Amino acid sequence: MGRTGRTTIQGKYGDTLKIVAVDENGNIVGVLQGIDAGGILRTLKVDSNGQIISVIKGDQGIVAQDASNRLISVIKGSEALDVKQKAVTGELITVMQGNQGVDVAQQATGELVSVIKGDQGIVAQDASNRLISVIKGSEGLNVKQQAITGELVSVMQGLDGATLRTVAVDGAGNIIGVMKGNDAGTLRTLKVDASGQMVTLIKGSLGESITVDEAGNLVSIIKGDYAGTLKTVATDAGGRMLVTPAYNNPIIKNLFYSGSAVAPHNYTERALYTIPAGKAAVLYGGSARIRINTAAGTPRQRVAGVAAKVGGILTWQIYTELSAIHNTIGQFEADTMSIGMPLQAGHQVQCYSADFSTGGSCDIKTVASVMEYDL
Repeated sequence: MGRTGRTTIQGKYGDTLKIVAVDENGNIVGVLQGIDAGGILRTLKVDSNGQIISVIKGDQGIVAQDASNRLISVIKGSEALDVKQKAVTGELITVMQGNQGVDVAQQATGELVSVIKGDQGIVAQDASNRLISVIKGSEGLNVKQQAITGELVSVMQGLDGATLRTVAVDGAGNIIGVMKGNDAGTLRTLKVDASGQMVTLIKGSLGESITVDEAGNLVSIIKGDYAGTLKTVATDAGGRMLVTPAYNNPIIKNLFYSGSAVAPHNYTERALYTIPAGKAAVLYGGSARIRINTAAGTPRQRVAGVAAKVGGILTWQIYTELSAIHNTIGQFEADTMSIGMPLQAGHQVQCYSADFSTGGSCDIKTVASVMEYDL
């Protein structure tokens, strides 16, 4: 069975084998060397931190450093001359030249001095250093302008066949134009009245002129569709439309109450009808009648009526009454009314009565006529 052992690394120094050194962590200890220009092997230097100490050289020798160990360099231009700089700030001094080899001029503030030239020479300036230009048209003539405001003066022209004609204006400078329309290929001048307003003849889809009355109001015949046929809308003598509402599956409902020798009582609901969901209705009539049957000991107000309610709130009613001065048997009051009040689902129609007398009795009759229909 083999033996466990340790290995020692050796290197050759001349003709002698030397054991390779390591530190306490087992890292190989090495000394870096380089060959100088004379072929001599020299050990590389390091500082106290172990950093290699090197000397930077250029083609003319060792590169210089300042007191802060920064490299010192001299910038040269294409003529191999040193680039100048300011003594205190170190800023580079540059001289700009144009393509003629002449130095670019500067003002005392450092701004460039430039001369703008055109094909005829230097461009002129006014006292405010603004460029002065002359605008010319296609004929090579100078464009005119107003003497004070400097606005351009322009003459508009239009073609009349092959002839150019100047556009006319009025005293305010508004263009004076004659408007024309096309009548089957023929241009016709639009008419105006004495106030300059266009006079227009309006036509309908059948090509007929629309008529107006002496005040200029349109005279129209309104038509509606009836089973695919156009029918003229009817009016009364006052020109108001006559309308017949269309109801789906109409049903007449009558709320009726009749009582004989009814004793005195407070406000009492006698009949109630609520418009059901999915339905609508029209309250088109109501009547109420109250008659003294037997005389009261102390007569007071006696009432009978029909009412319409929305959300429990009274919105309309018809009623008749006998006051406290009435106490003769057979005396009566009655009222009837045709209305046509529209009602929606949830609205209510009610018949009611009241007799606040002491003793005696009354005959009471109330009727409400409702037409209910599908929505």
